Amino acid sequence: MFRGLMGRAAPWTLLLSFAFSMIDGAPLLAVTVHGDFAGSTVDFFGVTETSATDPTPLYGAPSVFGNSLAFFPLDFASSAAGGASDVTEGTLLVTITAKPGFFIDKISIIEFGDFSLSGVGTSATFASVSGMLDLTDLSGGSGTHSDPLAVSPSMPVDLSGGPTDGLFSGAAEIDLAGLGLFGITSVFLEFANILETGSEPGTSALIQKKLISGTTITVDTVVPEPSALVIWSVLGLLLTLGTWRSRRKRRAFF
Repeated sequence: MFRGLMGRAAPWTLLLSFAFSMIDGAPLLAVTVHGDFAGSTVDFFGVTETSATDPTPLYGAPSVFGNSLAFFPLDFASSAAGGASDVTEGTLLVTITAKPGFFIDKISIIEFGDFSLSGVGTSATFASVSGMLDLTDLSGGSGTHSDPLAVSPSMPVDLSGGPTDGLFSGAAEIDLAGLGLFGITSVFLEFANILETGSEPGTSALIQKKLISGTTITVDTVVPEPSALVIWSVLGLLLTLGTWRSRRKRRAFF
């Protein structure tokens, strides 16, 4: 079943590997290729994660639910204590292609996690999450479209109000149809996610994505409206009748 998928995804894997190897002077990227996954009405090719700060995998291998890829991270976290700071960056890369008869309408990402701040300190002890979703149109030539991750509560959270802990959520969405882009069958998705913490002597900070919820990429697809199919059927019928009548007239004339 996946032999065709792997064949179609191979060029992206080779391209990514070549690009990473040609970045001169850049931090060495950790790369994990999870492979190809079949959804209900789309296929996910070359699901890959990279990090310039930590060993991968951070997101972990995805599971498929309908047209969604769900990741359940175990080690995607940032922590700092005693005056130290830390940044953990992870980027997801995947080509999403609609199956025959379907078009990509909207792509959204949602994630959940938690944070904890302890000790007596100031805003210098903090935890933060940020991200950016980029979609490049591979079929319609409309370019790249972006949406920053909207996070609740507002980030960063810090120790200025005293020790605290809680949950956070983040969401990003690119509505292609809402942008007036229709008939798109393939896109290249890049989702960059950054967790950051800072601390002071006697304090600590932790922020992490959670195993239970993780990060989920969901694709909405559409098929031609029934009314559109009827219109095209009627037009086809009229064209056929017109051709038939034209032939009859020519035969009668000769």
